Amino acid sequence: MKKRAHEDGTWTEVDDIPIVTGRLWEGSGPPKLKRAHDLEGLPIEEVGTLYALCRDLFVGAWPQIMFGPCVQGAVFELKLDQPPELSMLDGYLTVGIGPPSHFHLCIGPHRGLGRNLTPPSLARARQCRRASFLRLVHPDRGPRSWQIELVNGNDEQMITFFLPSPFLTPDLKPRRDPDWGRLDLWNRLRRDYLGESAPQPIPEGARAGGPCG
Repeated sequence: MKKRAHEDGTWTEVDDIPIVTGRLWEGSGPPKLKRAHDLEGLPIEEVGTLYALCRDLFVGAWPQIMFGPCVQGAVFELKLDQPPELSMLDGYLTVGIGPPSHFHLCIGPHRGLGRNLTPPSLARARQCRRASFLRLVHPDRGPRSWQIELVNGNDEQMITFFLPSPFLTPDLKPRRDPDWGRLDLWNRLRRDYLGESAPQPIPEGARAGGPCG
């Protein structure tokens, strides 16, 4: 675990996820479009860590998560009202969130299409190079927010997934008493992607309050 200290006295605990590329994306032939049904049920060894993680979040847990960029001065917390359409082409995951709205995340080897080859340095900059579990901690109130972050080759944030908070109801209203069962998704994903055999301990003295729950 790493820690990022913040000027307001809070800090973020960071656990990086080991990334496997996936055999489907390692070939040297021209990229082929793969839709979600083509990849359904395939293991991490085939589809890669990042596609499997996005599939678990966008398809397996879409009612529970919010997502969007999260940078100083701008936080997007978007919520789906139905499972999105997923497809992969040339390293890019396309997430369709209701026609015509969609977005792209470069989570696999990226070469370019046809004769429009992408320079290797630009491909490395675009591709996600780090995925991490983040837990924001307040010095007095304990953990405040449970997140997963993707970062590209330029160390720029691509997207943050906001996981359920025990201090908020599903419709984001503050709870009088924490519901620690809302950390089930966080603990399950840490088991699947970090190999943890037991859930994180419930933090002692954690209490509600503050803008992040």
